[in-house]
Formats: sequence, structure tokens, C-alpha cells
Amino acid sequence: MALNREQIEQVLKVLAETSMRPAGGTEYPEEIRAFETMAQVEKITMEAEGFPFTVYQCVPEEIEKDGPLFVNIHGGGWYIGHEENDLYFSCWLAKKMKGVVLSVDYTTSDKEPWDVMFGQCYEAVKFAFRQAETLGCSRENISVGGYSAGGHLTAGLAMKAAEDGYGLKSQIICYAPLDMIEKEQPAGNDPAELRMHLRSHCFFDLLFRKEQKYQINPMANPSIASDEILKKLPRTLIITAGKCGFRFENETYGLRIAAQGVKVTIKRFPEARHGFIPHFADYWEEGAELMVRVLLGESD
Repeated sequence: MALNREQIEQVLKVLAETSMRPAGGTEYPEEIRAFETMAQVEKITMEAEGFPFTVYQCVPEEIEKDGPLFVNIHGGGWYIGHEENDLYFSCWLAKKMKGVVLSVDYTTSDKEPWDVMFGQCYEAVKFAFRQAETLGCSRENISVGGYSAGGHLTAGLAMKAAEDGYGLKSQIICYAPLDMIEKEQPAGNDPAELRMHLRSHCFFDLLFRKEQKYQINPMANPSIASDEILKKLPRTLIITAGKCGFRFENETYGLRIAAQGVKVTIKRFPEARHGFIPHFADYWEEGAELMVRVLLGESD
């Protein structure tokens, strides 16, 4: 039975009580905040799945002719919306690759389940193909990528795009949950492990509302995708963090894609933590530069 509103509020209460986020959010240094000036930002309001959402269109002063267009899908456990760091990073990325970034602020799981956010992100992908040439980019040079929850959404978006005949150049998946079957409680009494297990259940409950139909859909649960689906995927970059529990399922997924003849790069940053790239933590620039090289085709 799907969660009702009261149950959703209870889940949100648990997430709030177990959060490790600093009160008042993260204070980024001036050099990071200045990244927002690296591109001109336009807020575009769209609608999909019956709900409005926002796309931040980031255009740098200098764009390569027929350059890259990247659809950026933020993380945050599916229930935290687009934040200031997502915009800082999108502007930085746009300038670095001399192309356009569309950063999607989708409807979060505290409001609606997976179908809505997925449909909105896919609408942004289709928008990218419609607008690429107007923006000075090439329809042959469109990629999608995301981090954590955004990486999970990216995996499904790449499948959907392949199914519908949209020729994505690449997908970039960073430290994402891809095996969406809820795990058993870990053995032992380690407080950190128990806390993460509890939060994982809460994230899944909000995203899927306890409806089985999502866990049998490979676009919602990428780990069950067939080889037939995987072989249609675009060039793939998978970035993992050594101190993130998703590293093994991400790397396994990448190897499965590679086994189907798709070009795949898997890079683990052994000392990095979950979320390090768009939060500008240790090793973020090395990871982001690798993204740029893939988006520009320089790592092929």
C-alpha cells in the first residue's frame, strides 16, 4: 500500500532528526561563490507530469561552435532541491567545457514520487535536443549526468533516451544508488551503519512510496536492466568515492555496460567521500576535470 501523507511526514521527521547537515547549510568561500559569475544564468520554468519545475540555463561568454550541452541532475537524496552549490558548479562546468549546462530543479520526493521527477528530467533532456542549435551547441554533443540521487536518475534517463532514439553522446554517473532493492539491517550495533540504513529506508520510502512497480522498472532500478538495454547506452563515465558505500554497485554496473561493448571509464577516488564533486570537497576538481575531458571527447 502506498504511503499516505501522514506516513510521508513521519519519514521526513526521521530524515530531519538523523541529518548530519550543518545548521544553516554550508558556507562556501568567496572563490567558490564567484563561480556563479562564470556564466550567464537564465531561469526557465517548464512543466511535466502535471507539475512545474525550473531549469537553470548556464551560458558562458565563450562557446565553442557546435560545442557540448550538458544536462545536470543534482543529488540530495531525491528530497532536497536544487541548491546554491549546484548553480556554482554548473556555471564552472559551462565555462570549463565552453558549452551550455542545463541544471534541473525537479519536484522532490517529499512532494511526489519517482515518476514526476523522472519525467521532468527527461523533459529537460528533450528540451536540450530542441534547443541545442539555438544555443550554439550540437545535437550530436548532448550528454546527461548527475551525482548521488542525480546519478540514479541519469542512469534511467540514458535508458529512456536510447529507447526513444535520442542520441546522447555520454552519460556521467557519480557515486549513485543503482541497486534499488532495500537492504537488510546490518549486523552489529555500529551507530553510523544503523543510521545510514535507517536513512536509506526513508529515502526509498519517499521515492517509491512502497509501490512494487518501481522496483521492477529498470529505469527506476538500474541494477536490473537487461543486457539488451545496456548495450544501447552511450559512452559512460562512472566516478566513485572510496569512502562511499555505492562504489561497488556503481563499478559493477559500469563493468556490465562495458561487457556489452559500450566504451566505459570507471574512476575511483580512494580517499574521497560521497558528494565530493558538486560540494567542492577534497578531489572535486580532479573529478570535475575528468568530466570535462569526457564531455569534450578528449579521453576517448
